Amino acid sequence: MSKECQSEAAHPILTLPPEIHHLIASCLPIQTRPATLLALAVTSTKLYETIQPLLYANVIVTTEEHAYTVLGRILEDQYIAQLVRKLHILSNLSVAARKAHNETRMLTRLHQVIKEDRLPNLHTLSLAFLSGWYRDEALRDLDGFGHLPLVFWKDLRRGCPLLRELSLQGIGDTDEDPWMDESGLYELKNISHLASLRLDFRSQSPPDGRASIILKSLSNVTSTLHTLALSFGNAREDATPILSLTFPHLKSLELSSFVVRDTECAMEFWARHSGLERIIFDRVTGKWFSDPVAPGLLPNLINLKTHYSDVRAMASHLPQLQFLSVGGSINGQVPYLLRSVIPNGLPNLKSLVIGQVPYSERDIREIEGAMWYETEEGEFRQEKKIKNAYMTMMDNYVHSIVRGAPNIEELCLHGFPLGTAKLQRLAPVLAKLPRLERFYYIAFGNTHAEITQSDVEGFISDCHLLADSCPSLTSVTNVSTDEIPYLTGKVFRDDQGLVQKVIPGRGFGVYLLGGDVDPFPSNPMPYN
Repeated sequence: MSKECQSEAAHPILTLPPEIHHLIASCLPIQTRPATLLALAVTSTKLYETIQPLLYANVIVTTEEHAYTVLGRILEDQYIAQLVRKLHILSNLSVAARKAHNETRMLTRLHQVIKEDRLPNLHTLSLAFLSGWYRDEALRDLDGFGHLPLVFWKDLRRGCPLLRELSLQGIGDTDEDPWMDESGLYELKNISHLASLRLDFRSQSPPDGRASIILKSLSNVTSTLHTLALSFGNAREDATPILSLTFPHLKSLELSSFVVRDTECAMEFWARHSGLERIIFDRVTGKWFSDPVAPGLLPNLINLKTHYSDVRAMASHLPQLQFLSVGGSINGQVPYLLRSVIPNGLPNLKSLVIGQVPYSERDIREIEGAMWYETEEGEFRQEKKIKNAYMTMMDNYVHSIVRGAPNIEELCLHGFPLGTAKLQRLAPVLAKLPRLERFYYIAFGNTHAEITQSDVEGFISDCHLLADSCPSLTSVTNVSTDEIPYLTGKVFRDDQGLVQKVIPGRGFGVYLLGGDVDPFPSNPMPYN
């Protein structure tokens, strides 16, 4: 027997039954699962044969052309088609396709795949439409693109009988192009059997009155849903219709663009949903939690994203969290929370996202924690003068985060942009986080078009600086742009852990906070 054959025969994964292979693959982060499996598969022929079904079980494509090619492969190869369990497509309609009025190219092929019963084992369908689908290169609104008509949903229900999870991001219509009125989506027609539902409407959609139709229709799916995510663009919808419902199996709730008018109603909802593991709020208003929240509420919660005021109300529950995103904090409120309010900090926390605003107006004395800070020596102090209370993340800030959350694997800081000089000061502090693998921050530029080659070169140099100081760091991401994918620096090291190179690429937001439900996570400034 050759050495290669002996090596393949001895590989532990080859001795495991196929169902265990799927279990192992499901434990990998959804965003990196395909690349990780592919890297393993190419190490030997036997491993490729074993891992190939896992590669096609979870298909993630991030461009319009790639999606078209992959869907063509599914049409041509019935064996591969039957392997597909999850299909995730991120698409930004190209100018060329739009001008040729050929935007239906990818969607037509997807519909063809479904109509011809090529995806009989599909469990999850995720479609994320970026701004090119509804705005032209001059940022003018477009109509007539990205339609998913009623016949699509009827064919999906018939051709994919095992479908249980649906995610639609960046969808929408207008008064001038009300295609969704006939699609049945507002009424949740043909998708009432789902266990996971995400509807994320673009900024100016849905038109007036349509959101209330969706909220009313939710009463028909309460018995099946374990995951619900709703975002209504720039609207501010009353959350009462949701909070009045009971979802017996609900584990994950994401709401954006909602307002809670009755905190007591919200607290009753939490009491009825003790199985919740994940609560994600963005651009919401009102008090979602009474202050303080009594111990014992939401005992299974491990993932929380919301405004600082609600995070503060949940202080007694924070030690159980693994993932936390805090929006709307002022000055040193988050360090104050991690170091003073919770003296033992959050040692179980793996992922932390912070949105922070410096502030020094007259009312600051009335804001808890806004004048608090910790010295580098570990002494807690209260600033006496209002004008000196103004604090950025470079002022007696990050060392408190390191002490209060010492085991985080990913950290995202949303504050002022951090240039080279600031990162040089920050790197030795971040180096004290032994498990930090991914770092996200605002570097430059609000849009992809504003980022120059010089910006990219400077960013990669800064990534190298951080990676040299932080031995576990594997990637650095600029989250300042308005749309995914983000500019990312991927770190490569030698056998001794020294940085060999940093390669620029496309990336997404924090992995862990997104859980296994979002293949294309983003990290906009977490203001609410």
